[in-house]
Amino acid sequence: LVPGGTCVAVTNGAQHLRSLRELIERAVGVGTPGWRMRTPTGSAFTVENGAAQLGVAFDEVSCLRPSQASPVVIEDATVAADYVSSLASHYQAQVARPWREVASDVREHVQAVIDTDGSFRTAGDVAAFVCR
Repeated sequence: LVPGGTCVAVTNGAQHLRSLRELIERAVGVGTPGWRMRTPTGSAFTVENGAAQLGVAFDEVSCLRPSQASPVVIEDATVAADYVSSLASHYQAQVARPWREVASDVREHVQAVIDTDGSFRTAGDVAAFVCR
């Protein structure tokens, strides 16, 4: 960053895609009871702790966060399954079930909701930190 420049850092919060993560936890729980989905990077840099970390390097840190959760509307269950599949390298070693089965279970559940309600809804939890 050049002197006087501005850094923008974007990250997720603790509630990001919570209802979708609950489906993943339920599917994993079939073979690994009690398993909870932690973010792949743990809590290294989140909405909840980002300002403090950035404050070490910047004099001014502002957090821009929507006043309400951002809706995420899924109308194709394959989109949810593809997202879950993309997480396999982060979580497969932690669980007993093959990750492809987890993704399949999530797809089936999301499809059932779409069939009933027209879409599966979850919510994003994101923020941007503007640092100077």
